Amino acid sequence: MHQLLQYDSIGMFIIKKEIIKLAQNPILLYLVYPIISMEEKIIHIGSRTNLLGENPKEDEIYLFSNEKCVNKETSPTFIVHANDDKIVSVKNSIHYFLSLHEQNIPVESYIYEKGRHVFGLIKNDKTNQHGIMRVK
Repeated sequence: MHQLLQYDSIGMFIIKKEIIKLAQNPILLYLVYPIISMEEKIIHIGSRTNLLGENPKEDEIYLFSNEKCVNKETSPTFIVHANDDKIVSVKNSIHYFLSLHEQNIPVESYIYEKGRHVFGLIKNDKTNQHGIMRVK
């Protein structure tokens, strides 16, 4: 089984590319404070601009709004996010969780009250320790 770990926006293109490349093999996604949607009400506009340019077309926004592309072929997913993340809104994880749930795709999600955007990189951070234990 192929597995893919995605942190932040770096993984957005990787996810799209890998899902297409591995579409015939089951994969498991581990998403950590992911950018899921390009929709204005959810996305950090600077991130969308960095990924799609100043004036993205509607079809690009749709294509890179992963919550809109969930179907029976979508991989089982593990999501971790912090509610106090000021860079990537927790709404990304919530919308993706709901889309997966509506399609009966296996999904497990942990939203921590505190942890900010880089809880996986903060030394001695208990949120990080709990998240790693859950993945195991």
